[in-house]
Amino acid sequence: MNPWQKTATTEPGRGLPPPTRPAGPSGPPTASGLTGPAPAADDASQTNRLNAEAVKLVAEANESRARQLRELEDILARLQQNLVAEAGRLKQIEDELRAREARLRETETLCQESAELKRQAQAQVLELQAQFWPAGLRAESWRPWRERLIGRALAEPPAAILLARLHTAAALESSGRPLPLELVRDLGDSMYEASPEDAEKLAQALTQAAAGRFEIKAVRVGDRIDKRFMQPSAGGLVEVRAVSGWAIRDAAGKWQFLADVS
Repeated sequence: MNPWQKTATTEPGRGLPPPTRPAGPSGPPTASGLTGPAPAADDASQTNRLNAEAVKLVAEANESRARQLRELEDILARLQQNLVAEAGRLKQIEDELRAREARLRETETLCQESAELKRQAQAQVLELQAQFWPAGLRAESWRPWRERLIGRALAEPPAAILLARLHTAAALESSGRPLPLELVRDLGDSMYEASPEDAEKLAQALTQAAAGRFEIKAVRVGDRIDKRFMQPSAGGLVEVRAVSGWAIRDAAGKWQFLADVS
């Protein structure tokens, strides 16, 4: 044997092919360096677990939706009950309002009828009252004056006498008889005693109502003495200081009564 020839026994591995491992059935090497059917089983088990969890989640979701649906149905049912009850209350309120409106209309109608009856009664009273006054004093513009005179007549004799003479004149007019000039003179005397500030106005009203049968001339304090229709109580007077009656002339223009002045 040649001492320089190296054999396999003296240096193992050199000059020899490397050892090989027997191949497994299939698949890549595992952690243990072996291959086999174990990975497929693990995948199937994991898939089954995932499927079970998915089914469980779906079931829980369905149950949650079903529960929410039942709750919504309960809420809707309560709302419907409340709406029905509220509708009943609203109808009751509407009925009460209609009844009140009807009573209000009836009350308004009664008030209007009462006001109309009152107005008619007042008109009749005024018409009756007007018949107790001479034609020249029946206008509405004289009503305040008439009312004041009636009120004063209860406590003042001159006003009571004037009121009685006016009613006498009204009675004569209502009977169709003309006013005697003596009564017209007496009216002037009472007027200057009871209400001298209104004497001229009353004289104009009576003259206008007489329609030419007589004319009344009222005299005012401060007028200059005019002996054609004035009768001074003393000579030498220049102007009127006091008046106790008015002057009257007839349809022919003749002075029948002179105004008493002083």
